[in-house]
Amino acid sequence: DVDDLAETDEDAEKDAATAKAARAKKSKGAKKAKVVIQEFSDFQCPFCQKFETETLPTLLAKLPDDVSIEFHQFPLEQIHPLARPSAEASECAGQQGKFWAYKDALFTDRSWLASNPQEVFTRLAGKVGLDVPAFQKCVDTRAGKAAVDAGLLEAMKLGVNGTPTVFVNGFRAGNAYDANGLLNLINFARVARAVP
Repeated sequence: DVDDLAETDEDAEKDAATAKAARAKKSKGAKKAKVVIQEFSDFQCPFCQKFETETLPTLLAKLPDDVSIEFHQFPLEQIHPLARPSAEASECAGQQGKFWAYKDALFTDRSWLASNPQEVFTRLAGKVGLDVPAFQKCVDTRAGKAAVDAGLLEAMKLGVNGTPTVFVNGFRAGNAYDANGLLNLINFARVARAVP
């Protein structure tokens, strides 16, 4: 709920620090990237699943070495009631260094949408090699909530209003499903970065 997000400057500072730490865990690719792809996503969103299972693999296969990709939480809770629990579960996986494997599992195994999601979250945790009791404790105490809230705040500041939304060095992609278009945007961002 947006109303539950940071309400004071101190809360905002803590959220900014949490967001920076969360980005570090949810980034892959070049460490000193010249180009950064930011993906704002919702695990329950069928369009995000399409991006993750169709577009992203094509893009990753062609991605230049100087590019990194960041995953940013943007659960659309108003229309996807399981978006936040799945996002928080992914943050718990991230606390054990397995964010990317767990993210992929959530987008691949959609059984959590039709059955008891908590049971499926736990099963997926075991499948990707997490310490399941530690994961379960993290989920039960909602230890991933702050990172998800930080993602929501960041998305709101950027004017994100739907998922998936993709930025390349701050340039918003017009069509997140067009891998060749995203590669062209990466090349444009690289040139724009070089111009003083």
